[in-house]
Amino acid sequence: MLGIVTIALTTLCLLHGRFWELIEGRHLIKLSQFGVLLSTYGTLALAVVFAVHWVRFPGDHRGRELLLFSTVALALNATFAMSFPGDMICAMPGLALLSAVVLEAPARHPYLSPSRWLVAVPAVAAVVAAMLVQLARPFDFVYWTEPPVTEARHRSALPALAGLHLSEPTRDTADAIVALVQRASDPGEPLFTFPVYPIFNWLADRPPATFAMLHWFDVTPDRIVDADMVRLRETMPPVIVAQGARDRFVELHERYFRGGAESGFRRMQNGLDAMLRAHYVRAGAWRASEEDPLLRVWIRTDRARARNLLPAKRKQGTTAD
Repeated sequence: MLGIVTIALTTLCLLHGRFWELIEGRHLIKLSQFGVLLSTYGTLALAVVFAVHWVRFPGDHRGRELLLFSTVALALNATFAMSFPGDMICAMPGLALLSAVVLEAPARHPYLSPSRWLVAVPAVAAVVAAMLVQLARPFDFVYWTEPPVTEARHRSALPALAGLHLSEPTRDTADAIVALVQRASDPGEPLFTFPVYPIFNWLADRPPATFAMLHWFDVTPDRIVDADMVRLRETMPPVIVAQGARDRFVELHERYFRGGAESGFRRMQNGLDAMLRAHYVRAGAWRASEEDPLLRVWIRTDRARARNLLPAKRKQGTTAD
């Protein structure tokens, strides 16, 4: 029954496109953080218990192995938390250890046999639900959402993507953006992509315009983001591929990674918007899915004029409009 309910809720959320609405809710953030804290301190408590047990009974190989596993789980928890401290992935090592301990308990204490079902049923339900999620939404990062895997039936004209089966929106977006970048710039000229699309540097064979390849909250320190914004104003790359983040999305990540303080990401997006309004024209816009913001290609005005790439009606604006 638990498995059926889990699968049904997951499927409904995906079908109605409410995934981000759910995970961005403040109550779910607190629930996620609670799960991480519970797993962290629970794993630490288990490590202490197993360490005491091993000291008292040094010949007990089981106790030594449990101490090893709990230490590894705690280390993995801390490693995951360095990237995304509020995400439930941080709780996975501790939950795996707890599940193993519960499943093994009936072998030593037969009266605990029903406890296996308390772990086995939710575990199977979670695995099945995760498989359905992966099939229905194989990729979802920032503002690039892939449709179900059944739609990956198309081939790209780009040599770098030869042999890959892509969804039609992904194929069309990649081919069009790369073609426009290569028309508007020469080999060796820098291309700036914002915030998380250095793949277009590779696909278009253009070097990055900044020190950091991408400027994301848990990837690039604010001081480097600020320095890269200064570098951008000085170099004014001929082409920029940018996708603005909505205020709600930025605020969510600033709560996670900056304790609510202003991030370098926000400052870069604001600075980039001002630069685009003053010196660039919008040459094209695409999106991976209907729920994602547009991914736009901006060409420096003098370059667009020199290469006859000015749109019939000049389009200015910002990364997010």
